[in-house]
Amino acid sequence: MEMLTVTDLLQNATYDQIVLSICFAAVVVTGSMMHLSAHVGNMTRGKRLGSDERTQRLKLQTISENEAPIREKAA
Repeated sequence: MEMLTVTDLLQNATYDQIVLSICFAAVVVTGSMMHLSAHVGNMTRGKRLGSDERTQRLKLQTISENEAPIREKAA
């Protein structure tokens, strides 16, 4: 059985096949980068914000800031 090299495949492939394989490779690479980015982001989220107590304080502060205009409109 003879081994096929990349150059052999490219010589025998049509332009459309080459373009489709490049598009497929681009989708795989960008999908992998997106998956890795989301995974690393989830791992570092707690380290950036600090402890759970600080996270809760930030959430409460954000909620109270968002509710203030609603209370003023109601009054």
